[in-house]
Amino acid sequence: MNCCNNPVSRSLYLFKQRLDPQQYFLCILLFFMIPLLFAQATPPDQPDFEKQTIPDFYPDLEKMYAQMDSLAQQYPDLLQKVQIGISSTKAQPIFAMKLSDQVEKTEDEPAILLSGLHHAREPVGALFCLHFIQEMSSNYQKVDAVHKLVDNFTIWIVPVVNPDGYEYMFEHGRTFPWWRKNMRNYYARQIKKGLGVDLNRNYNYNWIHGGGDTPESWYYRGDSPASEAEVQAMQQLALRENVIAGATFHSYGELVLFPWGNYYSSPDQELMFTLATGIAQFMQKEHYFDTYDIGMLDGLAGQSSNWMHGRLRAADFTIELGTEYFPDQETVNKVLHQTMKSIMFFLDKVLQTGLRGHVVDYHTRKPVSAQILVDGFEAKYMRERVSEKRFGRFERLLPPGKYNLTILAEGYSPQIMPEIEIQKDKVTELTVFLMHDDSTRVELTH
Repeated sequence: MNCCNNPVSRSLYLFKQRLDPQQYFLCILLFFMIPLLFAQATPPDQPDFEKQTIPDFYPDLEKMYAQMDSLAQQYPDLLQKVQIGISSTKAQPIFAMKLSDQVEKTEDEPAILLSGLHHAREPVGALFCLHFIQEMSSNYQKVDAVHKLVDNFTIWIVPVVNPDGYEYMFEHGRTFPWWRKNMRNYYARQIKKGLGVDLNRNYNYNWIHGGGDTPESWYYRGDSPASEAEVQAMQQLALRENVIAGATFHSYGELVLFPWGNYYSSPDQELMFTLATGIAQFMQKEHYFDTYDIGMLDGLAGQSSNWMHGRLRAADFTIELGTEYFPDQETVNKVLHQTMKSIMFFLDKVLQTGLRGHVVDYHTRKPVSAQILVDGFEAKYMRERVSEKRFGRFERLLPPGKYNLTILAEGYSPQIMPEIEIQKDKVTELTVFLMHDDSTRVELTH
């Protein structure tokens, strides 16, 4: 037969003689399907990152600040644009947006801090901060959940922590790997060896143990803890407001990270893990039918969330958004939408969790700044939660249970408060009247 003159055809013919028709058909089908299966398993060609430029829809620094101005003008009863500091090199203003139902007043309520763009090449975090401001303001009169949060919190949002680094990328048309650090040692508008400090390794908590110790490193921690003006501005804001919870938005990795995963774990790890799980449940991965992973930060690094938790005992999270530094607009919109759901959930949980109250002088009723110690939840490598000075207000996030508290204040007698109960999704409120002798009084407000 002519079909058998060709070696391949002859092999197929002999192969066919040994099989029944059904077996032969299945083998031929597999013969042609296997290459297709391998083709499907091969990942698509990756883009040439070195040739990528910043997509046009990403706003530069001027446009971001202009958007903040526009929102503050549109919602003057809810928003106030506040300069919290200046950048290290160009002395550019660092702005926060204050969001509150009585924004002109300093209210006696818990404070939240959200931030973006610690790293110059991670603008999706800044876009979310602006999106959050827009959504909360425009829906304040329309959505009960938004109304409740704005009425009960003072929320501070810092979209751009690193204005110099972000502006530098636009001015110089930077391409992959873009730019990460601030512009420390920036002379004559040229990159010098060892330029910049990684702002998210410069916070004053375990600074000496983490980040790069040479200026050439992408993760260079700086000459000293909080050496950078940008970090100083963030720390001063958080301390002044006695922030109880927050999040900082980075790119990328599809992760919700919390403090911390080294040898000494946080005493609040159970609560932090529970909150991280709740945040991640709304964050869908881009290429998989799964939600964001949960992980623990290395506590031995001067990262913002480590400082917030170690210094203030705040429930603070680092959320790594998306799968690249500059995703396309459709992907960004999806990320903003689901991150909004996550942060709404997170803030609602903070509003319903743990202890809240005031410490005041029994005789004068003036506020007292005191340490709020929880038996079994303190550690020598962490600072205690305190009541702030203006109102004597404190918050302490704790899971449901019964706790023994100790209240300490300079010039006052310490007081032990046993068996204080915290219920699920319900805040326990305390009013503590401190005296200069042993007759300290405590009142529970239900």
